Amino acid sequence: KPIIESKLFLFGSDEFGRDVFTRVIYGSRISLLVGLGAVFVSFILGLTFAFLAVEQGGFINLFLSRLTDLFLSFPAIFLVVLIIALFGSNIVSIIVVLGFSGWMSLFKVAKSEMLSIKNKEFYLSAKLIGLKNIKLLVREILPAIIIPVSVNLIFQLGNVILAESALSYLGIGTGTEYPSWGAMIEAGQKYITESWWLIFIPGLILIVSLLSINEIGKKLNNQLNPAAK
Repeated sequence: KPIIESKLFLFGSDEFGRDVFTRVIYGSRISLLVGLGAVFVSFILGLTFAFLAVEQGGFINLFLSRLTDLFLSFPAIFLVVLIIALFGSNIVSIIVVLGFSGWMSLFKVAKSEMLSIKNKEFYLSAKLIGLKNIKLLVREILPAIIIPVSVNLIFQLGNVILAESALSYLGIGTGTEYPSWGAMIEAGQKYITESWWLIFIPGLILIVSLLSINEIGKKLNNQLNPAAK
């Protein structure tokens, strides 16, 4: 049972006398690091695969589209748990695995937007002057589709933070050397009757963070894309 009362610490202390407020702050750093890292991985994969599907067409387009449908047909958390069980859990592996399991929605959004600009004059002119694929993607395509891509990535950030917390709650997240909201909630279950704040505080912070990220995504989408209102 926590032996240091909440009057000494803003959010109370845990079973080892550690400040819950400090651990929540450090947990937010881990969640943001994992979330932003995984979103960046998904951004690279989703955008690259969408460009290949649109530019190459044919078998490449069919293969990537069916692969996307395959990944979307079952919960990604099962794939994440399997990969982590095989290769171990640490911050880098969590970022890579969550990033790899989240590129599919961005692929669909980016592919749809790329198809709409494939026959536009500015894009055809850029191809005629001999721009390489990477320059076509970065200079011509990305600025034209940045709004739907940004909105998708913001929503995905919330999904990744929730997934990381769920993995930490199950004991297969970033490990015991780093504080995590999910791990704090799991540890607090043992003391729920004596020290309610051990679950309530990290759980509340997690919920507020997810709601805030989703609200930012909605407002950004409404502001940059009035037709979506």
